[in-house]
Amino acid sequence: HQGGFYDHLGDGFHRYSTDEKWILPHFEKMLYDQAWLSYVYTFCYELTGKKFYKQVAENTYDFVLREMTNPRGGFYSAFDADTDGEEGKFYIWTVNELEKSLETEELAFLREDFEFSYEGNYYDEATQSKNNHNIFYLENSLESKSEADIEKFFTKFAPIKKKLLEIRSQRPKPLRD
Repeated sequence: HQGGFYDHLGDGFHRYSTDEKWILPHFEKMLYDQAWLSYVYTFCYELTGKKFYKQVAENTYDFVLREMTNPRGGFYSAFDADTDGEEGKFYIWTVNELEKSLETEELAFLREDFEFSYEGNYYDEATQSKNNHNIFYLENSLESKSEADIEKFFTKFAPIKKKLLEIRSQRPKPLRD
């Protein structure tokens, strides 16, 4: 959940990570990954009672119902990794985009927990060069925070997430299988 492997804005997990720190995802999202990982987070919640695990599981279930469920009752199996031939284009942000989209205090809140910069934290896999784009990932795990701090984080993040998702929804979406 901490890294870019998890879609912190739209929820759900990407297929796998392309780096050893689990920051850079391969942006494809598979239905079976959502099933297994939500099961794991639900099981962790049952074992520990920590609301963090419950929240991640619920967010993943919400993603599946919202984005991977066909109106006729079936499920889509996957989202492609690329949009318009560019991997991750739907998911990445520049700091300038964030500054134009958010209030000063919203941006300050994001900077408390998420890592992003003008140079970008996302780099081209082939060239290993940064490209001014950022992936949302947490610098520190929420898992180690107190229950109150976790609840506070998700409560404060919800309206920011909603705002950025609205903007992201205007972008061309990856194809669904």
